[in-house]
Amino acid sequence: TGTVVRTGQVKMCKSAQEFVCGRCKWRVWVRCRLEDGGVAPAPMMCGSGDACAGGRFKAAPDGQAFTGFQEIKVCQTSHCVYAHIRPF
Repeated sequence: TGTVVRTGQVKMCKSAQEFVCGRCKWRVWVRCRLEDGGVAPAPMMCGSGDACAGGRFKAAPDGQAFTGFQEIKVCQTSHCVYAHIRPF
């Protein structure tokens, strides 16, 4: 338990990216990882099920999803810690 003593601005971060197969135009959504800087890795192979052997994907410019996040500072009884960071 603790008390929130400070909050930061709400920031936007890309949460998913849509990719399009260069061969059959199959579209797939891939989740972004915050640990990788908000970048979604392109799929390695096409999963359309139409025997497409395509492996080149391009990011769809209109296929992006975003989410908001906020950093908070929490004070516990003896010391303060930042959210998502373990105390020493």
